[in-house]
Amino acid sequence: MSAGESTVPETQSTAEKPKAGKGFSLVMTLEQPGKLVELMTKLDQEPTRGNIRTALGSLDYVHYARFLPLWEHGLLLIVTEFDGEAEDYVMDFAAVLNDEFSLILSYMKGQPPLPICDHPAEFW
Repeated sequence: MSAGESTVPETQSTAEKPKAGKGFSLVMTLEQPGKLVELMTKLDQEPTRGNIRTALGSLDYVHYARFLPLWEHGLLLIVTEFDGEAEDYVMDFAAVLNDEFSLILSYMKGQPPLPICDHPAEFW
């Protein structure tokens, strides 16, 4: 192959090329930073933990999602990567993880009205 030649077959359209996932990070500030341990304990208990794993497994366009507590700052960082549009992704989370995200948001400053299933527009 000479310089400048493509390794992509000429018959492959751009629509057929694999898409890269989109990253999404959210930093959430707790109303009472000292309650981060309490929140993380609840997220790690069953059935909450299992519900989160099952829901993420059912969303085939999610590459990964993690909750990362920033203990010294009283913050919760949500880091995820997915395919598709951000609003669709967030709204799917609101639908399949309503109880779990309502729990998380109940600890946060500036929380939307809860539960999120009753207020999806405010959640986005």
